[in-house]
Amino acid sequence: MPASVETWRCFVAVPTPPVLRQSLADAIGMWRAQALVPDLRWTDPDSWHVTLAFIGGVGPGRVPPMVEGLQAAVRPFGPFTVPTGRVGAFPRPGAATTAWYGVSDPEERLAALAAAVCDAVLPPDERPRFRPHLTIGRSRVHWGEPLGPWLATLAAPDGELPVSEVVLYRSHLGRGPARYESLASMPLGGAESGGA
Repeated sequence: MPASVETWRCFVAVPTPPVLRQSLADAIGMWRAQALVPDLRWTDPDSWHVTLAFIGGVGPGRVPPMVEGLQAAVRPFGPFTVPTGRVGAFPRPGAATTAWYGVSDPEERLAALAAAVCDAVLPPDERPRFRPHLTIGRSRVHWGEPLGPWLATLAAPDGELPVSEVVLYRSHLGRGPARYESLASMPLGGAESGGA
């Protein structure tokens, strides 16, 4: 019987800077004390990121060429900043499985970066619609939560997301929340700066 081939669950994302992470974590701490707060599984602030491309299972041997492709893909982009704010839900507030914090992309620079990243790591038929956000909570029931009344009461903090690098992450699943391991960081406009 052949040995099983190890695969790593990988994705490419923009990490969240400490200032934005703390501001949003403070707001969520206040929201959780409110009467209308839903019974969500809140995500760990250290795991917050804006996903550019979900790759899925890959063999460890594919990682080095993937990093090279990502380096080339992000080299033409200089660092930039996009505004953040407001809270919403997927797929809809009345039956939400995911609560998110919004990332705006008025000049579509983040969308262009996501497209370049997808070109480097995904086949053309596996590129989902890009909706930049930070996942802040997930429903405990598979049919979703009615989040509309809660969302209507929120005043989400405005902020900024500096986009100066993309990170290739490996997701470790198991008991408890997923843990994300940085495999390589690619600064915009530069060469790879290393991994964990």
